[in-house]
Amino acid sequence: MRSWRWKAPSAASASPPWQIDENGKPFDVLPKLFELLGDSPWTVYRFLVQRHADLDGASAQDYLRRGRADQVVETAESVARGAYSHSMVPGGFDVTS
Repeated sequence: MRSWRWKAPSAASASPPWQIDENGKPFDVLPKLFELLGDSPWTVYRFLVQRHADLDGASAQDYLRRGRADQVVETAESVARGAYSHSMVPGGFDVTS
């Protein structure tokens, strides 16, 4: 599984919070999101934390934590097709400018 890792002060390896489910494990869908959105951790991060109209104004991360991975993947597919400018809601990151 591809993930973005950082060294904690204890020198232990840990995943960033935006990749973690309620059990402290990386979301199972991360490899699929990287496949759809590209190899950039920044792109996947933005996708996970921004709010999407397709997800009722919630973030993809919120939907994953609710167990709604299928809807997150559908939204990522829309973003990958270039439909993201229509899925943004006020307060989300403006990646279209």
